[in-house]
Amino acid sequence: MTVTEGGTFASHRPLTPGPRPEGGVTVRLTGVQIHPQLGAHKTGNYLPYRLAARQAAPAFEGLLLDAHGQVVDGGRTSPLLELDGALVVPAGGLPSVTRAAFLRGTPHVTRPVHAAELARVTRAWVCGSGVGVVPVARLEGLNDMSLHLNARWPDTTDPALVWPGTDLA
Repeated sequence: MTVTEGGTFASHRPLTPGPRPEGGVTVRLTGVQIHPQLGAHKTGNYLPYRLAARQAAPAFEGLLLDAHGQVVDGGRTSPLLELDGALVVPAGGLPSVTRAAFLRGTPHVTRPVHAAELARVTRAWVCGSGVGVVPVARLEGLNDMSLHLNARWPDTTDPALVWPGTDLA
């Protein structure tokens, strides 16, 4: 939407994310940091998120850090990690409505997650309103290491949690 003295212009196009990545997606840890006071708030500053996407390409998602090397957010989604048998939401990033809906009634912890801990991740997902809950098949950028994960799509019929266009019948 654009608003000027001469009037308002609005345009819309439907979300077309492409075919569902059946085997899961690749996520790359980037060196991009978010502002320490603004990381947990929605602002108009998209620069760190765009830089993370550029640095992570061609991966589906890039993870951002804080100044202490903690994973806090994704460039367009919110991470959910399985560490030491527990579901962990990295502290410090934007709250995710999709991730919260997925975790409703499921035991989990929210805590700082240092980038070095990513080597112990056994499963992971990225969550966002535009893509639902997407399993991570590969985690990259861990000191030039590539971690292959057991990617499994969530068993759900909630339209907010599935890949757009997925037939729920």
